[in-house]
Amino acid sequence: MKLSKVLTIGTVLVASSAIYVIAPTQAYAASSTQAALAVENLSEAMPLILADRFERPALNGSTQQILNQIENRTDRLRDSLDSTLDDSRLNGSNREDNINQFVRDFEEATKGLRDRFDRGQRISDNVQEVLNQASRIDNFIRRQRLSTSVEREWVSLRQDLNELARLSNVARRF
Repeated sequence: MKLSKVLTIGTVLVASSAIYVIAPTQAYAASSTQAALAVENLSEAMPLILADRFERPALNGSTQQILNQIENRTDRLRDSLDSTLDDSRLNGSNREDNINQFVRDFEEATKGLRDRFDRGQRISDNVQEVLNQASRIDNFIRRQRLSTSVEREWVSLRQDLNELARLSNVARRF
């Protein structure tokens, strides 16, 4: 079988959020029809591949660390809220139910973010959803007089959320 030279290009390596052209190489195909199909398929696929790569933050230790901190601080915030609300006039009220639901929704959004991050998928939409859910908690905490432990946990968690937004190139900040 005779192979026809299709084109000379650089070898492309896509890693995290960067593209590197390593060295020129040559592509070959058994026929001009196969060559045309290969180029057509590549030209259709590359924008999708590149869009996904460029929208993803660098999958690095900083992102991993901040996700771990968010999960740990969320657990501490939930525990602090439970304790504070049980000893307050809000115990058994609709407002207590609301904040508990806000925290559950936030935890679900964070879990979805973690799942996509662990699979190496694009996470900017998930980061935005986590921030949207956090906004509901933020509004509640700002309107209520809660314990200093709740406020301290929330301030720490907000700082982590701001760092996550920065690492993920999401504009919204607290």
